[in-house]
Amino acid sequence: MSDCRFDGVASTENTLEHVDDLRFEKTTINGKPV
Repeated sequence: MSDCRFDGVASTENTLEHVDDLRFEKTTINGKPV
């Protein structure tokens, strides 16, 4: 994921399953870099 911004996320404890090689670039959740 690149250049994404997610605001108003109630829980930042997300679970991702069946995903290989996921990378975050310039992505924030509630203003905090991931």
